[in-house]
Amino acid sequence: MFSFVERPLVAATGAANQVMTIAREPVDVKVKAEPIEPLATPVYPRVALGRVRLPLTVGVRINVDPNGRVAHVGASMVAFSTGGEFAEEFRAAVEEALAQWRFKPAEFRHMIPRTGSNGLGAYWQVTRTQPADDAFDLAFTFTAKGDVVSEGLR
Repeated sequence: MFSFVERPLVAATGAANQVMTIAREPVDVKVKAEPIEPLATPVYPRVALGRVRLPLTVGVRINVDPNGRVAHVGASMVAFSTGGEFAEEFRAAVEEALAQWRFKPAEFRHMIPRTGSNGLGAYWQVTRTQPADDAFDLAFTFTAKGDVVSEGLR
């Protein structure tokens, strides 16, 4: 199974019994791309089976295009790769799996504040959406037993 790791949200708090107000101006919000399960797992390179004694990690940054496909696989500044005799074969296995991944595309949503017909029940109305690119940092660790463990970092 694969899961993306979310950064924690920071919430503001007010004094006791104080009502906090929310900005009531239109906003543009980016909604991140969402992976569509199942996600292909890299296959441990056959040439390295039984020959690699330590875990090997391949860290990558993927760009997801507005159609939900992985458009580019590059080096990550967050998830680092470990080297080794078969580093190229492990990287190729990761890229082959990522080429099969699909996402619900990211999008920008233009939202305007609204109030219910009775003057109560404020809500946001989405008036326009626009597909967008997105990017993720991923780490795939290949164990000496031939397993693949993955972690996603947003």
